[in-house]
Amino acid sequence: MTTQYYQSLERPDPGDPVYAGWAQDVADRLNGLTSGLQPWAYPLGMTGNDAGSGGSANLAADSGAGGGALLIPMLLSGPIHVGSYSVYQTDVSLARSGEFRLYRDALGEGVFTEVANSGATLSFTPGGGPQTSAEVNGGSGIIVPPGIVYLGLRCTHASNALNVLRGASPGLGNTSFVGDGTQAAFGAEVDAKTDYAPGAQFHFLRVNGFAAGDGADIF
Repeated sequence: MTTQYYQSLERPDPGDPVYAGWAQDVADRLNGLTSGLQPWAYPLGMTGNDAGSGGSANLAADSGAGGGALLIPMLLSGPIHVGSYSVYQTDVSLARSGEFRLYRDALGEGVFTEVANSGATLSFTPGGGPQTSAEVNGGSGIIVPPGIVYLGLRCTHASNALNVLRGASPGLGNTSFVGDGTQAAFGAEVDAKTDYAPGAQFHFLRVNGFAAGDGADIF
């Protein structure tokens, strides 16, 4: 396989003979910029020790007029090889589905642009535990450089809402962007300024990096 393949940053399967060369190529370039990859990212202002408040954000079902959605700011202090996204959901029965996507606010005008190949779909029936994950880019993952990103989650089920665990409100509020329940499918841009309103509670979502060496998700 050619060097051009490695430089595409398209992650091959770990069992593929070209995987070792691809991994070394990525490591060589990243080592010139940073001391390593970030393993995961939480919503800005949250840590892994935060407790839920017992309440939930109800992301309305998409019956044809759009569904409920969130945009959650997260700080990437270093580059991350995103493998999946996780949500702590509070539903206990019935089929649920949703979509994830990463965005950046490149111009500071409230219109966010998507991070290429960052989409993931979620489909499950509650019962296997509250934390549910979706793989990014068909399991290949993507390399995302440092900075602020916004993790979008939207309910796509036609009849059943998606309920996301929330935490306590911080003193100054403004932790997220919350849609009005009529958000269309995620696309190349989302207008957070017009179509969303500031939310005052933390939402339990996480961006997961790949574990070093074996390609498995950190979860």
